[in-house]
Amino acid sequence: MVTHMYSDYGATVLFATTTIMCSCRKYESIGILRKHAFKVFDRNDVFILPPRYIMNRWTKYAKRGFCIEKIESENETLKTHAARLSRKATSLALKCSMSKPLLDDLEKALDKLNLEADDSLNKMQENEVPLVSNDPGNYKMK
Repeated sequence: MVTHMYSDYGATVLFATTTIMCSCRKYESIGILRKHAFKVFDRNDVFILPPRYIMNRWTKYAKRGFCIEKIESENETLKTHAARLSRKATSLALKCSMSKPLLDDLEKALDKLNLEADDSLNKMQENEVPLVSNDPGNYKMK
């Protein structure tokens, strides 16, 4: 057992083969390693943070959709689903912006998806798609 003190607070830190448990419980509760945990790693010659302490939200892969199961739920509205897809499409376009052929391929794929969406919408029954009229004769003026 290793104890590290700073200011008026003492934290008891248990260290065993690159595993740390400390009395402040910040990592276990909110995912934050505190200064005393890093000091114990340093004093035990662990200079590369073990992968178990690197949370996905801190990596470059955080926005790539690997944590999407929390977002996708039955309560997700069409509007939020569309917004999420828009962010993914923008991210993909930025990734492809490094190469003209990649951008051309992406544009062709998007055009194909657009045509497929139009076909699907046209095949839907009229009663499934609400009709909106722009005819002012349908409204009564008071």
